[in-house]
Amino acid sequence: MFQRLVPNLEDIGLLSDRMRSYYDEAGLLVYAGAKNASQLSEQNLLCNNDEMAAKALAQ
Repeated sequence: MFQRLVPNLEDIGLLSDRMRSYYDEAGLLVYAGAKNASQLSEQNLLCNNDEMAAKALAQ
């Protein structure tokens, strides 16, 4: 969920310096700089779903 949320917050300017510190504390800044919704293609979404499914099955 956060891999989609954080880049979009950053893109629309809602990840300010003040908020960034809270996201950093929670370990969520690892998702900053990733592709936002306008940069994702159908292939990106399908590929990510396959990766998540494989991780879930491995557990």
